[in-house]
Amino acid sequence: MAQDEIHIGDTGVRFVWTVRDQAKAVVDISAATDLQGLFLAPDGGLLSKDCMPGGVGNFVTDGTDGQFYYDTLAADIDEKGEWSDQGYVELPTGAWHSDKATWEAHPNLTA
Repeated sequence: MAQDEIHIGDTGVRFVWTVRDQAKAVVDISAATDLQGLFLAPDGGLLSKDCMPGGVGNFVTDGTDGQFYYDTLAADIDEKGEWSDQGYVELPTGAWHSDKATWEAHPNLTA
């Protein structure tokens, strides 16, 4: 059954960001020197996750489509409430942020 909610401790939740310039055109990020997934927790703490190729993040294709992703680890989503996420990329020509997204982390049932 497909999961529609994100829960505390969920692993493998894929967050995908698309980087666009001020004219809303996709930015080719294939030459990125830094890719970060930024997560703002309900308590105000900022979690920064490395998305450079070779880890738990990577380009969706080859970076020319402006997209990269991060797959969560067990300790990433550690509190219930409203979270925000945003992608950040550095290139030799400048730095960009993706649009922000907001979502809810739900508690789990316990026995």
